[in-house]
Amino acid sequence: MKLIKGITLLFRPSRLNRKVLQIAIPSSLGMMSQTAVMITDTIMTGKLGVSQQAAVGLGGMIIWTIMAFLMGGSTGIQIIVSRRIGEKKIPAAGKTLLTALLFFFFLGIFISLTGIIVSPQLADFFAVRDDMIKIASPFLQYRFAGVLFYLINAAFIGFFNATGITRITMLSSFAVAIANIGLNYILIFGKLNMPAYGATGAAMASSLAPIAGLTVFIIYCFQKQFKAYFIIKAKKIDFTILKNISRLSFSPALEGFLMHFAFLIFYKFSANISTVSVAATNIIVSIMSISFMPGFSFGIAALTLLGQNMGSKKIKLARFAVFRCANYAAFMMSILGIIFIILNKSIIQIFTENTLVIQDAIPALIIVSLAQAGDAYQMVMSSALRGAGYVYWVLKANALISFFAMLPLAYILGISLKLGTLGLWSSVFIWFILLGSIFSYKFIKGEWVSGKV
Repeated sequence: MKLIKGITLLFRPSRLNRKVLQIAIPSSLGMMSQTAVMITDTIMTGKLGVSQQAAVGLGGMIIWTIMAFLMGGSTGIQIIVSRRIGEKKIPAAGKTLLTALLFFFFLGIFISLTGIIVSPQLADFFAVRDDMIKIASPFLQYRFAGVLFYLINAAFIGFFNATGITRITMLSSFAVAIANIGLNYILIFGKLNMPAYGATGAAMASSLAPIAGLTVFIIYCFQKQFKAYFIIKAKKIDFTILKNISRLSFSPALEGFLMHFAFLIFYKFSANISTVSVAATNIIVSIMSISFMPGFSFGIAALTLLGQNMGSKKIKLARFAVFRCANYAAFMMSILGIIFIILNKSIIQIFTENTLVIQDAIPALIIVSLAQAGDAYQMVMSSALRGAGYVYWVLKANALISFFAMLPLAYILGISLKLGTLGLWSSVFIWFILLGSIFSYKFIKGEWVSGKV
C-alpha cells in the first residue's frame, strides 16, 4: 500500500511536484544529450572494430576519472550558490561564479598540458593489450587538450543549476551534443573532405564540442534576469570564496575521482578477461548512462531545493522535496531497467554486430538492470547529503563500499571464479543496493538538518 501511495503522489499536481519537475526535466533532457554523445561514440567506433571500440571506452573512462575530480568544483559551486540564493544574497552568488571561473581557467591550462605529456604512460598501464594501447594513447592526448573548456563549462553548470533555471544548462548540453555528434561523423569517418581519423577523431570532436556549450552560457550571462548577480563592487579575487569553494568541492571532487578510478580498475579487470569483455562493458556503460539520467537530474533537483529551503529555514519542505526527488528517480529508473531486461539483445545490437560481444553483454545487462531503484536512491540521497554539508561523510561511505566491497567482489566473481563479464557486473548490482540503503538510512536519521555551508 505504501508503494502505491508513493507512486500516486508523483502524479498529483502539487506545487512541490511542479518545482521538482521544473528543475529535473530540463536537467534530464540536458543529460540525455550527453548520453546521446556517449552512445553515438560507442556506435560509430563500433563500426571500426572491437579493438577501436574497446580502446575508446577505456580511454574515455581514464579521462572521465580525471575529469570527475576536476568537475567536483561544479558541485561545490552549486551548493554555495543555492544556499546564497536562499539567503537572498544574490551578488554573493554571482561573485562565487566569477571567482571559480578565474581559478578554473588557470587550472585547466595546467591539466591539459600535463595530461598530453603523460597520456602514453596512462594508456600503457591501463590498456594492457598492445592493440588497445596503440589506439588509446593518441585518443587520450586529444581528449586532454579539451579539459580547459570542460572545466569552465562545469563552473557555469554549477551556477545555473543552483538558480533552478536548468533549461540553460539543458540548452548548453544540446549545443555540445549537436556539435559533438556532427564532428564525430566528420572526423571519425573523414567527411567533408577531412581525413578519416578513426578513434582519434572521436577524441578531437569531444574536445572541441564544449566550445558550443560555453557560448550558450556566456550569452545567458548578459540577459537581464541575471544582471543582479554580477553587480559586484570588489574587483580583486576573493580568497574567502575560493577557500569555501575548495572546501565544499574537494570532497565531491575526490569522491568523483575515486568512483571513476574504481571503475577504471573495473575496466582493467575486464581487460584481463578479454578484449570482448572490455567492448561488452563499454556497451553496458553506454546503456546504463540512459538510466542514470533520472538519478542525476533528480539529484540536481534534490541538492538545489534542499539548499534553497535550508537557506530559507524551511527544513520540513527540504525533507519532502528530497524524498519526492528520490521517488521520481526510482520510478523512472525501474521502468528503464524493465525495458533493458525485456529488450536486452535488441538494445545491445544497436552498438555492435559482433556475436561474441552480444552474448557476453546480455546476462551482465540483465543483472545490473535489476538494481535500478537502489541506484536511484543512492544518487539522489547522496546529492541531498552533500547539499546539507555532509560532503566528507558521503565521500567516506562511497570509497569504503567501492574499494572494499565492489572491487573485491568484481575480482572474485569475474576473474577468480571465472564468471567473466557477468561476474564483474554482479558486483555492481551489490554496489548499487548497498549505497542506496546506506545513504537513505543516513538521510532518514535527520542529522543533516544541522549541516552548515
